[in-house]
Amino acid sequence: AAGNFSIMGDSMIDVMILGGGRLGACFSLILIDQPSEIKQAFEQAATCFNIPLVIIESAKTGGTALWQNTIILVRPDEFVAYAASDLGSDDSKIAAKAILRKAVGYT
Repeated sequence: AAGNFSIMGDSMIDVMILGGGRLGACFSLILIDQPSEIKQAFEQAATCFNIPLVIIESAKTGGTALWQNTIILVRPDEFVAYAASDLGSDDSKIAAKAILRKAVGYT
């Protein structure tokens, strides 16, 4: 994984600024009030596929309290590849792998 850090931002701009400007340098995963198993599932999937991934964690406060989606995967070109409030599966490891595979164009 490329790195992890936590922020308490009010907007996507805050995520980019407080995240050290790292959004867009590689795949970025924004997790808002998500359990550690979600983070670990994406870390393992990124390692499995050799995908650089920055994970940004935040509490659902301020501006992020208005966000419907709390799991957001952003491609290096800053387009959102995945956004949801859950992984849509009981098995977070399988779901994280499927999401990353699709985001990088694997079939």
